Amino acid sequence: MLTLRCLSAAVLIPVALAAVWAGGAWLAAMLLAVAGLMAKEWVDVCLTRGVDAPPWAASPNPAAVVFLGAVVLAGVAATLGRLLPAFVILAAGGIAVATLTGLRRRADDVILTLGLAYITIPIIAVTWLAHDIDYGTKILFWVLAVVWVTDIGAYFAGNLLGGPKLAPSVSPSKTWSGLFGGLIAAAALAAAAGGMGFTPLNGRFVTLSVLVSLVAQGGDLLESRLKRHFEVKDFGTIIPGHGGVLDRVDGLMTAFPFVAGVQLWMGSGETIWR
Repeated sequence: MLTLRCLSAAVLIPVALAAVWAGGAWLAAMLLAVAGLMAKEWVDVCLTRGVDAPPWAASPNPAAVVFLGAVVLAGVAATLGRLLPAFVILAAGGIAVATLTGLRRRADDVILTLGLAYITIPIIAVTWLAHDIDYGTKILFWVLAVVWVTDIGAYFAGNLLGGPKLAPSVSPSKTWSGLFGGLIAAAALAAAAGGMGFTPLNGRFVTLSVLVSLVAQGGDLLESRLKRHFEVKDFGTIIPGHGGVLDRVDGLMTAFPFVAGVQLWMGSGETIWR
């Protein structure tokens, strides 16, 4: 399984890095493709895997069509830099899905609707960060690198050291040693990159990297909780060794909105990257 995961990563990581480096239409195309695949996985799990499908879930499913359409339209609007229309589309799509479920909604119907925000907000966050001409690409590379080394550090520390479970009711395989292994890996990456001149070399930047690592691991736990709710092992099977797209980008789903929030609070990308 580890070999399969490494092979998949060896294919996907260069594609993601190339799209971020190229920016513009290439980044937009990747984001829209990822958003569409994630939306498809979310709809499938909500309506056909692990829960009883509501009466209107027969194919073609109108709620699924609205859901997918809203995600793609919101991604297009965000890509064009029109964040307000993206949020309007997001809200309209959510209302439409809620209406299609009928007045007597179940918890799983609510989760289906909330999936709009869960998928679209990270896409909007990436797009907004990328629009910073001077620092956008650097910040995107930084977030990707921190999340990836966090996964690696947590995996090896957890397997080598073991120890008490982090959240056994949510994810039985995760340990406290894995959590701290991921945080240490993120701090080491920031310090090493700063020492080589790729990133700022100061305590604030290292601290931010550790916080991104912590938030990313929180995103991982969130998806584990969702999968336990739906009683599925993975959201999909499209990526060998990883499962679905949602399984592969779980940490990024929380990391990018967090960094976008930090940048919004601090005023600009320059205040982060210095």
